Amino acid sequence: MANFSGLFQAEVTRLSKKAVRTETAPLKAQIQKLRAEATATKRALIYLKREVDRLQKELSRENKAKPVAAAEKVSGQHRYSPKMLAAFAERNDLSGPQVAKLLGGTPASAYSWLKGLRPRQRYIDAFHEVKVLSKSEIAERLGKLSICMKADTYSHLGTDTPTHTNATVSRTKPDI
Repeated sequence: MANFSGLFQAEVTRLSKKAVRTETAPLKAQIQKLRAEATATKRALIYLKREVDRLQKELSRENKAKPVAAAEKVSGQHRYSPKMLAAFAERNDLSGPQVAKLLGGTPASAYSWLKGLRPRQRYIDAFHEVKVLSKSEIAERLGKLSICMKADTYSHLGTDTPTHTNATVSRTKPDI
């Protein structure tokens, strides 16, 4: 009987191995697909990392090539103090209303700025654009601004100058 039990054990082992192979064959195929996808993902990640590094190097080269003045134009990076504004006005013989007109503000705002109130960022940016100009360039800008302001004042009339006619003004006393 030893021979029968050995044959039986060998047949059971063979059948169990066959059953395991049929059960695991689709899983092995899935594992191979997942490994291939993982490899492809790793390759794509490596490619993208290289691309990011290349673009960062290119960007840093462009930033190094830009002049300092271009970097200064970015809003929010300017220093400001009332003393700087007062020194600018004094150096260019400008009054408070002229400073306000040059920066796009009101005379009351310019007075406040000169007394210590911090202006909004757009006025600080305008100040830093204007502070590098010469006296003649500043005078030219002020002249252009005053012409534009006069034109805007009478634009609702459809003309650049005010028109005064006595025909439109009634000078009679109202009846009481």
